[in-house]
Amino acid sequence: MKRKFFDIGFVKSTGLVGQTPRALKYLVENRDSVLPNGVVAEMAQNIRVILKTPMAEFFDHILNVRGLNNFASLYLLESDSSIPELLAQTLVTLDLKQIDTTNVTRSYTELSNRILTSISGFVKRDKGTGRLSVTSIDNFINQYDRGLLVASYEDSTSGWLNPYLGEFSVRTYSMILSSVVSRYYNLSIPETMQVMGILALFMAQLLDSDDGDPTFPALFSRCTFVGSRVELIELAKSCEHESKKGLTLESTCGLISELGPERLRSFNLRSFYTLACNLGPDTITTSLALEYPPYWVYILMLSLSGNKIPIVYQLNNMRLASEGRSKFLQQLMSYDELFEINRG
Repeated sequence: MKRKFFDIGFVKSTGLVGQTPRALKYLVENRDSVLPNGVVAEMAQNIRVILKTPMAEFFDHILNVRGLNNFASLYLLESDSSIPELLAQTLVTLDLKQIDTTNVTRSYTELSNRILTSISGFVKRDKGTGRLSVTSIDNFINQYDRGLLVASYEDSTSGWLNPYLGEFSVRTYSMILSSVVSRYYNLSIPETMQVMGILALFMAQLLDSDDGDPTFPALFSRCTFVGSRVELIELAKSCEHESKKGLTLESTCGLISELGPERLRSFNLRSFYTLACNLGPDTITTSLALEYPPYWVYILMLSLSGNKIPIVYQLNNMRLASEGRSKFLQQLMSYDELFEINRG
């Protein structure tokens, strides 16, 4: 049950959707702020042999399938106009396919359905030659990797990721976040497993096909790390009154409060954010990752590429890092459907 970016609770609470009309107006009036694909490709080619991290390898896959054509790369420093904050920031990937509900950009080929990527802070222009070059390779690459994941999730029609990649995403999500809750509330092992199961159900639902059963998504049947199939069915039934409507992070927290022990009765969305928002590279990225699968996979890729963000310690403690660096990343790089995005 795919979730639209602007339907996410965190996005709604921050008012991002209300900023989109001004952002679209700016893009139409300042079309020269979108770099030609040839310029971006030249910068990319100049850095592609420098790094060999998984993030860089993923970026290489994007280049190899001419995936940069799916992006509108923004270089905003040379504009005289006031730049909307929504475009200037670099932590949120904006997909024009999702936000341009009025078809404002349809007639502009460099914008229509593109993934907006602000790279102003990561490149510089040579005063003599006028050519642009990348000054922050990691950040430059990360922007395109995250954008590809967001676009792939949006364009998926029969469930995102293959069964193993989906199961690993569900497993890391539910195991890591349930352990965070467990430590704070001093939960027993059975209590922790129940929280883990509810979180697994939520993420499995987000990764399921739109015509799947929301009360028992396909990936949930693979969650044997939570319990036997009989136990999974029992847990799914106890959550059915909420899951049949489509789980949100808020209703998932409500289920944890409802079905958990007495000391979890006050547990809610704010409690969850407080406990978990420091797992990723920054608060915004992590908050989005808690309820939007492309961002969860993105922070997994970051941590497994050697970035010392807090989640890597959780992966190590759960003995998930080794599998993540080998099987998960290997399958992610070779999963061709991820790179079959065509926004032309």
